[in-house]
Amino acid sequence: MINFSKMEQKNLRNKISQIVNGDYIDLDEYHVKYYFSKKLEEILPAMPKEEIYNAIQYANNALKPPRRKKEFIEILISKLRLEY
Repeated sequence: MINFSKMEQKNLRNKISQIVNGDYIDLDEYHVKYYFSKKLEEILPAMPKEEIYNAIQYANNALKPPRRKKEFIEILISKLRLEY
């Protein structure tokens, strides 16, 4: 488990938020999820790809569509903290 500082969490939130346009996130299609995971790998190069993908899957399954970007990012970050 990794504990991101509050500043690191805010920075991570901002970077992830910049990947997604609009207030909602739709990662149901493979190519969109792949692009999103590649962008996260750029933001978190030390994190294993499998952990990033698992966190995306977890957040995607935790929220029903339409998924609000802010809620999705919070769930994603909490899962990344737990797995990394």
